[in-house]
Amino acid sequence: MKRLIGSAVAVLGLAAGSVLIGTPAQASTACDNFYNNAARSGYMYAWNLPNCSGLLGGDVDNDADWGDSTGSFQGSDTNNAESVMNKGTGSTYHIVRFYDYTAYNTPNGYGCLHPGEYYASDLRDNRLSDGGPAANSISSHNWVSSCSHWLD
Repeated sequence: MKRLIGSAVAVLGLAAGSVLIGTPAQASTACDNFYNNAARSGYMYAWNLPNCSGLLGGDVDNDADWGDSTGSFQGSDTNNAESVMNKGTGSTYHIVRFYDYTAYNTPNGYGCLHPGEYYASDLRDNRLSDGGPAANSISSHNWVSSCSHWLD
């Protein structure tokens, strides 16, 4: 009987573990699919929900103010991103730097995404250079050649 109970506990533990392990993989499936099937080379993207859901837009260029009426990101896009993606190309400017301020200013921090990282599926897990939250804090972005603080 002890062996049967032990086996049942082991099976339940494995089942619970597979649920916990399966969730993160499922959560990034939407980001993986978008990156592999829809994302255009040379672009960065942002979504208003985690796991690349609720597309705010994509941009091949810099955008100094996500809340103005010009550029790829406008109006309510500012301070509304919860996941971001970098499908940058080129050897000089391929890193996206996201700022918690307009005009690429850093008084409130910044964070970068390397093209080799592909995406940050949940910015609620990330901090900017000043220690502040990355989620719902981005007001501008630009393409840079180097960075000292990464979204991770």
